[in-house]
Amino acid sequence: MPMIKDSRNGISEHRKEVMEIMSHGGGVGSNVSTLRPKGTVAKSVGGKSSGSVSWLNDLSSLTHLVEQGGSRRGAQMIMLAYWHPDIIEFIVCKMQNPKILKWLKENSQDQAIRGEATKKIRFEPILPAEKQLLEAIIENENTAALTIGETAHKKLLNGGE
Repeated sequence: MPMIKDSRNGISEHRKEVMEIMSHGGGVGSNVSTLRPKGTVAKSVGGKSSGSVSWLNDLSSLTHLVEQGGSRRGAQMIMLAYWHPDIIEFIVCKMQNPKILKWLKENSQDQAIRGEATKKIRFEPILPAEKQLLEAIIENENTAALTIGETAHKKLLNGGE
């Protein structure tokens, strides 16, 4: 796809083209490096830009909305250049593994990375009573349902979810 024009109309046109291609069975690649960074002044409306990542998430959601020929979901690759001010937010927003996000939140030396990981992950530690219950389930795993045992192992290993 051509680069997206940095305007509401440009984004709307790109989105329309993406939907059309995907509805006919095609995959789409979008590079949104031309979109202004988060917090940049949007003069025509007197506000601030929501940033490239908000539009990336919008494009990404199209993959789940548009069925290709009624048989499968679309395929899409979304790119952002390494020099773009929103690159850290982009990288962290694409992470799906909670263990990695938790590690970044707790160990990254970069404040921006820690901040983005903290925004992305929601972690609820297990309570002492819940810990005792989960340990009891594991001790008696042969009598408990296998999925309960697996859930207990996972929660105890991670210290929560």
